[in-house]
Amino acid sequence: MSGTTPITVRKATVADHGVATGWSDTYGSTQALFSGLAFKTSYHVFDGVTGGGPGNWETGFGFKVKATYHTIDFPAVLSDITLRHVDIEGGGRAATSDTDLLYLVNKFTNITVSYCFLHDTSRTMILTWPASGNGMLIEYSKFARNGNAEHREAWSAGADSNVIVRHNLFEDILGTGVIAIVNSKGVASNWDVYGNVFYHTGKYTDGIINTGVLFNRYDAGGSPIAVQASNWHVYNNVVANIRNGSFTAAFTSENSVNYVAENNIWFNNQPSDVGANGVATADYNWFYGNGGSGARGPHDINGTGSPFVDAQPWISGNWALKAPIGGLALAAPYNIDMNGTVRGADGVFDRGALEFSSQAAAVPAPTNLQVK
Repeated sequence: MSGTTPITVRKATVADHGVATGWSDTYGSTQALFSGLAFKTSYHVFDGVTGGGPGNWETGFGFKVKATYHTIDFPAVLSDITLRHVDIEGGGRAATSDTDLLYLVNKFTNITVSYCFLHDTSRTMILTWPASGNGMLIEYSKFARNGNAEHREAWSAGADSNVIVRHNLFEDILGTGVIAIVNSKGVASNWDVYGNVFYHTGKYTDGIINTGVLFNRYDAGGSPIAVQASNWHVYNNVVANIRNGSFTAAFTSENSVNYVAENNIWFNNQPSDVGANGVATADYNWFYGNGGSGARGPHDINGTGSPFVDAQPWISGNWALKAPIGGLALAAPYNIDMNGTVRGADGVFDRGALEFSSQAAAVPAPTNLQVK
């Protein structure tokens, strides 16, 4: 290792495996399994090469890390760590140990989680308080099935800044919130949260969301928990099927500056609390089938039916729109959806995580027909 040159651990494949002597192609097709992982120095890339992202959210990973307690630990002040194409699994959502898949309680800079699957843990997928960090990219990854007690989140954050959360799925996340800032003091600045889907499948009825899908807590008067959300852009997300007595399906800020929530869809959520609360701008959002309206902005729409091709996209995994839902046109990087489709190319910049495609919205051909 020299200075800031990263050390790369990369899964060998049939096409890329080094010298031929002693090599068997079965090595390239077999998943490498790690029983825990700890990064004690900076500048590492841990790359499983295959798996993850649209079409392969839960499959095909070259690397898998499975452990309880701290599945992947960051026990020092670190910078520039990349996890790519990795299946990261805890000990199960009902485990008695408080497992955090990424344990990031020390100061960090530039952490990337890309094309990963973080799932089945008793507490959080990512824990970044009390120290907090600067620079977090979470993209094209799936988060699924955490524990059901309070203070369980997909990401339990602090005063983290310069954050991008884009093109991810958050499935059956229960507890305080999905991404919740519930500890630390300071300012969480420059967050971009776009193109994600937050949903419950209905398979788990032993927990709720009780503060917000996105939430930052701010207790005044010298409280040790007071984090302001500053310069947040929350665009083109979907929140769907949050039920089972959850108190909220909203994006909620207790203290914010320049927080904008636009082009989002809320569909089939049981709580009356939907939409965006405590933010500077909430507009161009779309609502149907929720416990309350949520419409606040002049360009918000209360729909008249499901916007999606499939009746239960939280089961099928198909979040395609069945018709265009025009929203506010946004510049790069917000103009590309998770499938790589350019938004607005057909003249309509759609709301929701996926840009409308006439091919995706086509009615399937009938089956079991008989000619008599």
